[in-house]
Amino acid sequence: MFARLRNFLKRILGNVLYWVGWAVAVVVIAQAIILSVTSGNPLVPLLLGGVGVIVWLIAIGLKFILEPERVYSKGRVGFWFPVILLAAAGVPVIYFVFLQRPDALSVRFAWVGIPACASISPAFELGGVPAGTKSLSFTMTDLNVPTFHHGGSTIAYTGDVVSRGAISYTGPCPPRGEHHNYRWTVQALDAAGKVLDTGSADAMFPP
Repeated sequence: MFARLRNFLKRILGNVLYWVGWAVAVVVIAQAIILSVTSGNPLVPLLLGGVGVIVWLIAIGLKFILEPERVYSKGRVGFWFPVILLAAAGVPVIYFVFLQRPDALSVRFAWVGIPACASISPAFELGGVPAGTKSLSFTMTDLNVPTFHHGGSTIAYTGDVVSRGAISYTGPCPPRGEHHNYRWTVQALDAAGKVLDTGSADAMFPP
């Protein structure tokens, strides 16, 4: 009687651990795919994809320990292992093949040395500025309070480094004790004002 009860509890526990792990893996990999679309940094989605595979393998391992005969008899490992691996592999494929252009406009900046509530813009480093760019349009948004108008300005394109204080705008001024996430969006414009490419970067203030 106790042996049957023990086997029953092992079966229940094995199924719970397996399906919870499977669900977590699917959610994590799905989130990784979403981030591969929305994030400019491939590191986070790639790490999440790897975590999803690891979580699923742990779930399979726990179920194998509790119910080895059911793992083999159902053939779940042989079927789902390549499915999960293909889903995880889809994260870098989607990002690098379909989304990330090697010549995409990239933006780098830091708030270090920029005082609060002052309209001194940080220095910027740009990459992948398209040919034919004549000017750059800079706009800043407070992601915590997107309705606040920080503005920005357009400057002539003279190189991939924009010096500190070159942009006219309303500087970051979060309430005392708070940190806000600010996004700079840069548009590369041709002589007629047509947008050739757009890039952005985020950073917390105060740093």
